Amino acid sequence: MEYLLLLLSSFTTSVGNILKKEYNKRSHGGAIFLGVMVATVACLFFLAINRDWSFKTEQLGYSFGFAASYCTSMVMGTLAIKTGPLAKTNLIISCSLLMPTFYGIIFLGDDIKATLIVGIVILVAALVMTNYKKSGSDTDDGRVSLHWLIFVLLSSIGNGMCASVQKAETLAFGDSGKNIFMAIALACVVAVLLILTLCVKSEREEIPHNFKCGWLIAVLCGVTNAVTNALTMYLNGIIPASVLFPVVSGVGMTLIYLYSIIFVKEKYTPIQHVGYALGVVSVVLLNL
Repeated sequence: MEYLLLLLSSFTTSVGNILKKEYNKRSHGGAIFLGVMVATVACLFFLAINRDWSFKTEQLGYSFGFAASYCTSMVMGTLAIKTGPLAKTNLIISCSLLMPTFYGIIFLGDDIKATLIVGIVILVAALVMTNYKKSGSDTDDGRVSLHWLIFVLLSSIGNGMCASVQKAETLAFGDSGKNIFMAIALACVVAVLLILTLCVKSEREEIPHNFKCGWLIAVLCGVTNAVTNALTMYLNGIIPASVLFPVVSGVGMTLIYLYSIIFVKEKYTPIQHVGYALGVVSVVLLNL
């Protein structure tokens, strides 16, 4: 059952990224405003499922840390998906989940196995290969830019920090107040991103259009995001971080890769296809 939930977490993570791609097609900018809508839905989700209202003031620090990481990951991730190839963006962001893997090894005493080391090496090789492109080749969509690189790196850092903060909070407080921890963090996200939305002219002026075309996507994205986070917190106490996050990363990468080829029609060179295949191999090794 735990591993079925792990696969579900990978699926909801992938669906969230696909929904961001669809929002970018319909909206006029609005990356920050999307974060407002998604975080609002996710916050309401955690309040709705909560049955334990106990909360310690010490948990506020974790809520604020998660909120800062979430803001960065959400906004930068949406911009990265808008300005670069979906599969490539997802692969790099997925690699950020190695951050809690190393956190588990360094601070939590998770075992280091030979298969883990080989799996990580292969995953890095997959990243290099999927970003390989011959000079003058027109098989990629050509949308990779410095802006995209900045967006995807910042999103990766935020995403990795989100997972690490969740892991640390779960270890410190167990299941006590975990839904309130998330609700407070997401409420902070809504407040911060709403202020930014109102302060940025291009975001503020497009609120009516972006709400009209994106509210349903935001609801779906908020639910999938909340489910992903709820499953992550639950699985944190059951599955070692060195297995949990690489599997979510690898399976999600595979799903997005298939979606990007079948539905988005993104094109890749043979060596890039091999790179994605190696990504799947790395997941198997990381799970042994």
